[in-house]
Amino acid sequence: MRRHERLVWIAALALVVIVAAAWSTARRVGPLTPVPERRVELTTPPTADPISLAISPDGEKLTYVATADGRHQLWVRMLESGSARPLRGTDGAAFPFWSPDSRTIGFFAAEKLRRVDLDGSEPKVIGPAIIGPGGTWNRDGAILFAMVPDSPLLRISENGGEPALLQATESQGHGERYPQFLPDGRHFLYFVAESRSVMLGSIDGTDRRMLLNADAAAVFAPPANVLFVRGGVLYAQPFDVARLAVVGEPVSLATGIAIHAFGGAAVSASATGSVAYRTGPAPQERQFVWFDRSGTRVSAVGQRDAAGPLNLSLSPDGLRVAFTRTIDGNTGVWITDVERGIPRRFTSDLTPDICPVWLPDGGSLLFSRMPTPGVFAPLTAQGGVSFEYDVSRDGQKFLVNTLVEQAPAPISLILNRKPLLP
Repeated sequence: MRRHERLVWIAALALVVIVAAAWSTARRVGPLTPVPERRVELTTPPTADPISLAISPDGEKLTYVATADGRHQLWVRMLESGSARPLRGTDGAAFPFWSPDSRTIGFFAAEKLRRVDLDGSEPKVIGPAIIGPGGTWNRDGAILFAMVPDSPLLRISENGGEPALLQATESQGHGERYPQFLPDGRHFLYFVAESRSVMLGSIDGTDRRMLLNADAAAVFAPPANVLFVRGGVLYAQPFDVARLAVVGEPVSLATGIAIHAFGGAAVSASATGSVAYRTGPAPQERQFVWFDRSGTRVSAVGQRDAAGPLNLSLSPDGLRVAFTRTIDGNTGVWITDVERGIPRRFTSDLTPDICPVWLPDGGSLLFSRMPTPGVFAPLTAQGGVSFEYDVSRDGQKFLVNTLVEQAPAPISLILNRKPLLP
């Protein structure tokens, strides 16, 4: 590690230790002593996924995705001590979320919903999840998640099994993403990207309605706030937990919040009311790149793409790439030629079209369409969040869909944040 990088890490760690000590002292004093709100910035290693972060319910730990020694993994930072470490077996992880007891992290990797305990044990598979845009976990051991960004929400046990479809909703076919349980463990928030709506739902399907419009998924911040992003600004709005409705006027907390093409925001809140967020360019970008058989980068194809390009398939003649993109909440099949690198839309149906595959004649494409909620029939294996690839016809080159790694903005923490009054 270069001397400059060592100094950056040492300075960041010193800042964390100083603030954590003050925070720990304030917690021991007790609720009768007024504690001022504190804002802290935490520096992390480089990442290709600045959106994936989550503060634990107890407010003592922070998990995020970072890259070190060429490995794209979940990390956990203890806020009181400032120590941070990668979690074994979490390569390719994305969209982490915590168990209610703050001892386990759920995440998505390699087409599976997984969980990893903080005791150092190997991660366990909970169930299938092709991409899995966000999840949430209640005290009854139920986990809500979506199979892909354009699917309805599913329910599965924390111990694994077959996911079950929640009752059909008006948003079926348009995608329900990034759910988050409310304190009662029965109601939850979720995001519908096509209408840019933050919705309220219930496990039994009896209560479904829109709460507000936003550019990304919302977060509940106890005891009574909803956090959401609009125009790059993070707002907090009072939330009546008895009536399950937003009230009053929103107040801005921060600007320039990073969001994901699927509709996720780099925002998380603990049960103690502390908030973690990250600023940065949005959304996350990907890039098609040619590599030779030795793994050496040869050239890029087209420009960086922030529309979530996935599921690439190279035509038999090696001149065109079919893949999926998400525009205004709708996922469809697109095609680009490898010389010019300009994408053009191939399908435009309102229902999601995914996983294109070229037929041997090179003149036709096979793809999956999901007309019925809960029915998924992908025809090719999707390669995980970190990358996916196809091979040229002569077998000499691989086309890789890589996440663009960057030095991310620090993760900002708002500690001892006072709730807005309804």
